[in-house]
Amino acid sequence: MVAASIIFLIGIPKENIRKQQISRSKQGLKIWDPFRELREGWKLVVFDPIVRAVNVGLAVGLMGGGLLVPLGPIFVDKIIVSSPGSFLDLSQNLNVVSAELSEKFSLVLLALGIGMAIGVVFMSVMESRITRLWLSHSGIFVTSLVGAGLSLLVAVSVDKIVQVLPFIMLFGLLAGPVYVIGFTLLHTNVADAIRGRVFAALFVLIRLCLLIAFAVAPLLSDLLDRLSAVWWEDSGLMLFGLNMYVPGVRLTLWLAAFVIMIAGGLSWLSFRSGRRQQRHSSA
Repeated sequence: MVAASIIFLIGIPKENIRKQQISRSKQGLKIWDPFRELREGWKLVVFDPIVRAVNVGLAVGLMGGGLLVPLGPIFVDKIIVSSPGSFLDLSQNLNVVSAELSEKFSLVLLALGIGMAIGVVFMSVMESRITRLWLSHSGIFVTSLVGAGLSLLVAVSVDKIVQVLPFIMLFGLLAGPVYVIGFTLLHTNVADAIRGRVFAALFVLIRLCLLIAFAVAPLLSDLLDRLSAVWWEDSGLMLFGLNMYVPGVRLTLWLAAFVIMIAGGLSWLSFRSGRRQQRHSSA
C-alpha cells in the first residue's frame, strides 16, 4: 500500500502519457516484442563478459546459498542440538529439544540477517572509497563471493552455536556486497535502452537457480546421508586428527560452500576475459 501510494503521487505530465498512447496506437499491437526483448537480454548475458560474470556470480552463488534455507533447520538439529556427544538422550524431553532447535535456528537466521544488513549498508556507503583506494568493483565482487563460500565452509564445519554464529554473520556480511556490487556493475556497463531486458534475464536466472536449490537440497542431503553411513562408520570422519560427525546435511552444505567459491572463480575468469577484450580493442 505504501509502494502504491508513492507511485500514485509521482507527477507524470499528462502530455507525455498522451504522446506515448498516440505512438503506441500508431505502432499497433506487437505481441512478440516482449519475447524479442528478453532474447536480446539473454544474448547480452551470454556474450558480454561483465554481464556474464555478474549473472554467473549471482545465480550460481545463490544456488549454493539457497541450499542453506531448506537445510538450515536440519543442520541445527543434527549437528548443533543432537550431534554425537550430546546425541539423542532418549530420556530427554522432546519439547525441550524442539524449543532448543527453534531457539538456535532463530539465532542463526538473526546472525545471517544482521550480517547481510551490515554488508549492504557498509558497501552502499563505502563503495566509492573502497574502489578508489583498494579494489575495483569486479575485485570486490569476486573477493566477496569467495569469502562468503569460505565463511559458510567454516560455519558448517563446527559444532557449537557460539562458533557457528560469527561465521554465519560473516557469510551474510560478504553476501551483501555481492548483491550491491553486482547491481552496480550492471547499471554501469549496460546501456539504458537494454538495461531492463538484462535485469529481466537476471531475475529469471536467479529464480530458476533458487528453485533448483530448494528442490535438490533435501534429495541430495538424503543421498549423501546414506553414502556417509556406508563410507564411514557411524558417519564419523577423521579430519586433521579430529573425529568429525559428517551426516548428509553437512556434506551438502560443504558442497554449497564450494559452489559459491566456484561461482567466484567463474566470475573472475569472465572479468579477466572482458579485460583482455578491452585491451585488444584499444590496441
